Amino acid sequence: MVTDSIQYIVPVSFLGLSVLSGLFAFIFGSWSISLVTPLLAVLAIFAWKQILYRLTENERLSDFGALLLMIHPAFWYYTGRTMMHNVGFVALLLLALYFIVCQPIKANWQKTVILDEFLAGLMLGLAISFRASEAVWVGVLVVGFLFWQRKELVLKNVFVFLISAVLILLPFLALNKVLYGSMLETGYTVADQSQTEAPLLPKE
Repeated sequence: MVTDSIQYIVPVSFLGLSVLSGLFAFIFGSWSISLVTPLLAVLAIFAWKQILYRLTENERLSDFGALLLMIHPAFWYYTGRTMMHNVGFVALLLLALYFIVCQPIKANWQKTVILDEFLAGLMLGLAISFRASEAVWVGVLVVGFLFWQRKELVLKNVFVFLISAVLILLPFLALNKVLYGSMLETGYTVADQSQTEAPLLPKE
């Protein structure tokens, strides 16, 4: 990135995975960075299985669905590339859906708390921080789901879900502002601008 004729080295990516990996390194040590994506992949398989079971109440079908995800070539490939954010993005979306559909905290501990909605929003916000370019269609799906379930929804729960998603995104928007000069810029958009603005090599 170039600002006022001064060049800075900044991440040419979305910041979610970098920040989460840095947090793991800070707590557990740098060796743990390579475990972030595989850990999210395992959680994604678990979440997908539980979602299928909650929707179908069929143990075999949910096991088979989890197996299909686990052996999917793209899932294996991108899980092995630990600093790629594709699997992390999908895993966090599935975790958000898991907390919405399965409501594990209400089901197993306390029926009156709204921690499931809070964690669902947290996972959704983190997913968008992993791939901000997907925010539009993810937002459309969320709005569509809220409209579809409008008669069943509790306004307080919806508010907690949306607020937690926004709160987790605020630090990343601030980082975008510091690193790229705008809250809505990412490493990819800055890189595209740099390539567009780069001078052409003279013809020989």
